[in-house]
Amino acid sequence: MQARGGWYDRGLAAPGESRDVQGRGAEIADASWGSVGRQGVLLIHGRNAHRRWWQFVARFMADNFRVAAVDLSGHGDSAWRSQYSKPLFADQARRVMAAAGLGSKPFVVAQSFGGFVGLDVHQRYGADIGSIIVAHFTAAPASRYTEWGLRKAAAGAAARRTRTYEDGDAALARFRLIPEQPCAHPGIVRYLAEHALRQVDPGFTE
Repeated sequence: MQARGGWYDRGLAAPGESRDVQGRGAEIADASWGSVGRQGVLLIHGRNAHRRWWQFVARFMADNFRVAAVDLSGHGDSAWRSQYSKPLFADQARRVMAAAGLGSKPFVVAQSFGGFVGLDVHQRYGADIGSIIVAHFTAAPASRYTEWGLRKAAAGAAARRTRTYEDGDAALARFRLIPEQPCAHPGIVRYLAEHALRQVDPGFTE
């Protein structure tokens, strides 16, 4: 992988302290950076992403904060489930905040789909949360809003089958940012892709 500068190398060199947390019958992976006792920050990724999307941000946040990034179930290194729900995702976030030592009143930073999770964390555990920051997230009036987990059912559409690829190289070649866009640092895209892949029978999926 081609280096792109000091920030790039420092981000890769600090993968964080990894752990697995039990989350209602499924192992939930997370990583943490920074000293316990500092203001805590939980980072929640978007749909089809994983905790390492925060890799190049968390390393530098750790200079001032105690930071943790979670792999929500069904993403990254966390276990898959047959069913997913907002209460489950919120509970996973709560468990990671405790296990990572984020202290009292941690901040929650959530991106895209993670914004739904972050808002539900606040709704359920708001008394224990310092603040919520959401990015790349769209809010809508209740009259035009359909719960994220119910959109396909509301439209009468079947759930999309998980795509599988014959080998890892084919899966890596298909990896795209959403929406598709060029990236000035292709090495980062490959890094994210490599950690998104999971070997299944048969082949690989993301």
